[in-house]
Amino acid sequence: MFSKKSRIAIILFYALLIAGSYLAIFNLYFDFNFEAFFPRADKDLQYYLSYRDNFEPDDNHVLVAIYRDQGINDSSFLKTVNDFTLAAADLPFVKQSNSLTNLSRPKIIAGFFTSVPYIHIATLSSSWQKDSIRIANDPAIKGRFISDDMKSVIIVMKTDKTLGPDESEIFDKALNELIEKFPFSEYHIAGRAHYQVEFVKEEKFEFFLYSGLSALLIIIALIFIFRKIRGVFIAIVSVLTGMIIFMGYLGVTHAVLDPMATLFPILMIIVGLSDVIHIMSKYTEELKRGKAPVPAIKTTLREIGLAMFLTSLTTAVGFTSLLSSNIPPIRHFGITAAIGVLIAFLTVIFLTTSLLSFFKKEQIIRESHLGLGWKKWSDWLYRVTRLHKKLILSIAAIITLVSIFGITKISGDIHLANSFPKTKKVYHDFNYFEKYLGGIKAFEMSVEPQKGQSIDDYAVLKQLDSLATYLELTGKLYSVMSPSILYRSMNCGIHNDKAEYFKFPANKNEFLRCKKYLSKAPMSKLNVLISKDKKLGRITAQFHDEGSNEGFRMRDGIRSWINQNLDTSLVHYRHTGIAMLLDKNGVNVRYNMFKGLGIAFVIISLLMALLFKNIKMIIISLIPNVIPMLIGAAVIGFFGIELDAPTAIIFAIAFGIAVDDTIHFLSRFKLETGKCLSIDEAIHITFHETGKAITLTSIILFLGFFLLITSAYPPTHVIGLLLSITLFSALLADLFITPVLIYLLMGKKGKH
Repeated sequence: MFSKKSRIAIILFYALLIAGSYLAIFNLYFDFNFEAFFPRADKDLQYYLSYRDNFEPDDNHVLVAIYRDQGINDSSFLKTVNDFTLAAADLPFVKQSNSLTNLSRPKIIAGFFTSVPYIHIATLSSSWQKDSIRIANDPAIKGRFISDDMKSVIIVMKTDKTLGPDESEIFDKALNELIEKFPFSEYHIAGRAHYQVEFVKEEKFEFFLYSGLSALLIIIALIFIFRKIRGVFIAIVSVLTGMIIFMGYLGVTHAVLDPMATLFPILMIIVGLSDVIHIMSKYTEELKRGKAPVPAIKTTLREIGLAMFLTSLTTAVGFTSLLSSNIPPIRHFGITAAIGVLIAFLTVIFLTTSLLSFFKKEQIIRESHLGLGWKKWSDWLYRVTRLHKKLILSIAAIITLVSIFGITKISGDIHLANSFPKTKKVYHDFNYFEKYLGGIKAFEMSVEPQKGQSIDDYAVLKQLDSLATYLELTGKLYSVMSPSILYRSMNCGIHNDKAEYFKFPANKNEFLRCKKYLSKAPMSKLNVLISKDKKLGRITAQFHDEGSNEGFRMRDGIRSWINQNLDTSLVHYRHTGIAMLLDKNGVNVRYNMFKGLGIAFVIISLLMALLFKNIKMIIISLIPNVIPMLIGAAVIGFFGIELDAPTAIIFAIAFGIAVDDTIHFLSRFKLETGKCLSIDEAIHITFHETGKAITLTSIILFLGFFLLITSAYPPTHVIGLLLSITLFSALLADLFITPVLIYLLMGKKGKH
């Protein structure tokens, strides 16, 4: 590696890698899929997938709410809405488009089944009062197709399937183009396909935004550190090469980039920069001692190469611990980030050292800025840690106790609203549906008759209607739809649309009469609530995003009511649906987080044991890294931060990165004591030389992750905040707690 030809060959090889990787970057694939965060082996997920096969999905709807401040009872406005509804049916992938203007209800005229419109646009002035009363009493309409204040009409578009990212983009573009053709002063869009497009758009924007901001950060940092164009150039080339190769790897492997992928550019840049700073700092130290470039590179690799390898390995271990998660995107993020860390390490070891070997000290760093005033600060740190051990440990103990108390306040409550970018229209649209309509979260319950019964049997439907009535009275659910609702509507139609008959048939004879007419209705209308074989039914509704804890309480209350009031031997009831799985995932995420962190802790402990072969050094290396994790977790508890899937990865990231500085500190300490220096002398030298590098890298890590607090996407914002706090805490722990522990456990002087 150290001959001139081999070094040139390495540089050319990396040049080719950059070219190939740049082309592969155009294959980057972004996606956002709530379902991807569900554990594949989860029994509730498996049940939901089979349940969904019998009905349409609960996420294949896109809703457009058209608002009119004066109210919707205007024939001109409703005619325009009707034109939009009909035009929406021709959008790509749409199989059905409905609104108040084209919906009909069953009616029996002269003994024949027919249907009539809910509203009569042509005669609105005379018929609106009667029509509005009927609408207000029909759960299939109120809250689903019209707002409670009668100022918004909702157009519901059903797609022929759950759309993927590319299909959603085609549909969403066509929908927005259609809306622009109509004179609507205010409109709001909701639905999975729309959210997917908006989220992916935000992912792409932030992915490249933070790539650029991170690159700008390192340029500023390197100019400040090295003050020589060649030194800055070498460092920038090294770091950006690692990031470009990593992005090329993502493109070549067709990796799916979800919201957590926003972290990749910053991770690659700041992890790569950390390695570059350690290499260049040690290299310039050797040049300062009078060594020629190639011997200086050899000494640098010999003395800190192992420490750098271990720091990269521990960081990678932190990420690979996420493989213990049963959530696919978290596993994917873990292994992909680990590969990125190794790419950065190999780039520095081969490319950076090859480039450095062609330059002398004065060509890559300005002598007057070599120390950056660090000697004064390192002397101060040395004195403080030597003279105030009890004070430092007392402060650490207090912080630890307070942090443990904060951890007890961590809640698993998760709100869907906190997944939306706060500054974007999609967030305000979501809030509109929450505030003025029944929300967008779908309540789903499957009902399965027992004892050979069918859904359309009288005893079964009577029980389902009792449940539907209870659900309506809870005040938590809106637009409750049950198979029994079909019989309520038919009963009303039979009795000349009298509102008092919008109820389940009073006796079996009336029930059979309704059933006779319903048998003539298209199966496609019935199949929304009843499976084709009539062995499975569906109860669906909408509810507000009040958090996963409230979701659990609501479902527990419903389950309790069912057990006390219904015959569960006749009908089996089961909660299901995307909303239930999302709520359940909060609990699963907490378990995965602590499990992954525990695995990382054990593996890194083993690596420390291999490195230091001393139980005391293992203890010294772990304590300063546990306290920052406790602080980060306490921040979550004290500030009520929601622990969703993206947020749950921070501890694996933080632990893997934070332990790097500890390894550098202890490796240098071990190297110096190996020269027969006393503990005092070894710590002093470690502060002066390695302390500078770990402080610089930690500050850059802090600033890099702190950039993420500007994200409009809440989980990314939270990750940036928590990682910044945790890594800054880790730096303080390394500079204050680590040397104190060395004094206490290793003795005041002597050979290590």
